Amino acid sequence: MTESSGRGRTVVREEIARYRCSGANGLLRIVIEYQLVSIEQTGERSRRRPGVRGVRLESGEELRLIDARSFEVPSSGELISVDDV
Repeated sequence: MTESSGRGRTVVREEIARYRCSGANGLLRIVIEYQLVSIEQTGERSRRRPGVRGVRLESGEELRLIDARSFEVPSSGELISVDDV
């Protein structure tokens, strides 16, 4: 997904992983871990610069990372945990 572009530079959101999670009410939630990557084009060469990482729900709502297996939905305070496989 392209975030922004301009003057030979594009920022994309690259998916790193998906996690099957559950909220306190047992509702299934899919959490996507992503990283923003800046791609700079100069002539025939392109350069990738990895940037910030984040997590969001499949719906696009950003999450707050609590620990390696837990997330918080800031708008509601709901806690979400990674399900055991």
